[in-house]
Amino acid sequence: MPRLTPAEVVSLWCRVSDLSPRFALGSAYHETRYNPGENDVGDQPNQADSTSYGLYQLNRTEQASALVWGDLNDPEVNTKVFASISAARLASLETAAAAKGGWTSDGDRWAYLAMAHNMGLGSALKTIARYGGNWSAYKARNPSLPFVAKGYGDDVITGGPDWSDSYLPLDGSGPMVGAGTETLIKYALIACGAWLAWRLYKGQAAVPGGIV
Repeated sequence: MPRLTPAEVVSLWCRVSDLSPRFALGSAYHETRYNPGENDVGDQPNQADSTSYGLYQLNRTEQASALVWGDLNDPEVNTKVFASISAARLASLETAAAAKGGWTSDGDRWAYLAMAHNMGLGSALKTIARYGGNWSAYKARNPSLPFVAKGYGDDVITGGPDWSDSYLPLDGSGPMVGAGTETLIKYALIACGAWLAWRLYKGQAAVPGGIV
């Protein structure tokens, strides 16, 4: 299966999500370099299904939670699953950040959302609960962490090395391609539930490697 071009990754994303396409492109760059055929066996040892599949490296449990069926090596299916779980994760992160005074800068939410995918939602919620949503401060505390050192967190804010504004729809059609405001409003309806879930999880989840 051939690699997608960055423009194709963004086009797929903008058809199914109003979250930032820069977040999507940066995630796909670091997960697979836009390769929808990549499958990593044993990549997620703590999951019932330890294989991650496709463009954004998703497992079957994540697919089931998104209620999106089909082949995860199909980039459209993979993108729909990633968009769904990212929106749900973002709702939890927004609630946690609000409890600590909000994000330090608008782009910080995307770095923590990528952290939730790469390191686990529990890790992202734990560090926000302790230090707030400050990506620059997180990088200063953890400069050697691969997620930081390899530029993953920064690239989901900027779109990464292959980003171009030319990838965005020119006619204004399709979902919002900026900060994902529509999705944030929609998921505000479940913010109370996300807050309660986070409070329960906070006392139980361990941060991998003790890094916060």
